Amino acid sequence: MAHSSIPKTWILFLLVAVSVFFVTLAESRSSGIAYDDAKNGCICHSSSATSDVTISISDLPGKFEASEIYDLNITLTGGPEITSDSQNHGGFTLTSSIGTLSSKDEYTQLMEDGSITHTSAGNNQRTWKVQWTAPSDDSQSVEFKVGGNSVNGDDEPNEPD
Repeated sequence: MAHSSIPKTWILFLLVAVSVFFVTLAESRSSGIAYDDAKNGCICHSSSATSDVTISISDLPGKFEASEIYDLNITLTGGPEITSDSQNHGGFTLTSSIGTLSSKDEYTQLMEDGSITHTSAGNNQRTWKVQWTAPSDDSQSVEFKVGGNSVNGDDEPNEPD
């Protein structure tokens, strides 16, 4: 069986480029946001991006096998400090060019456009678990686009967000 190679440096480059774009422009909502709604962006939380927030996807395969199901972890690091009094710590949106994304728990949800995002319960954290089912044709290349927002939960568009 043939395997599709996804160079890890290319994936890392895409993740960094897209996350910088989305940290600058993505609108986050406590109940999540579809990728199609977020891709053009807005600056609802802060007037500019911060370089101390990163978003990553771990457990991506170097090569995927046709129709295999992969458990992926999405993590936001940096941003406002999480305190015992704070809520609404962050959110994300993720899309893939091929294959199918699905939710693993009550903290994520699938949107109509096929992207996956956090739920209201899932915005009180900065890590999420999702599943990606590879397409039946493993000769293709996949592109993941992810955006995230690390916030302080005060419902105000201010600098810490």
